[in-house]
Amino acid sequence: MITFQQAERKWSRAAVLVTALGGLVGLGTLICAFCLGPFIQFFDRTFSQKVLQYKPNN
Repeated sequence: MITFQQAERKWSRAAVLVTALGGLVGLGTLICAFCLGPFIQFFDRTFSQKVLQYKPNN
């Protein structure tokens, strides 16, 4: 599983690369870069792992 720090580094590198190539980095880009990792990690822990471990009683 990817950790928050790994996700944050990947998104940070992407923002730097976009800027270096002449792209525009705005508030939305920064919010995605630094908040999407924890958001995904929270829902992965809270819902995905529980759903994958579910075993119906037949």
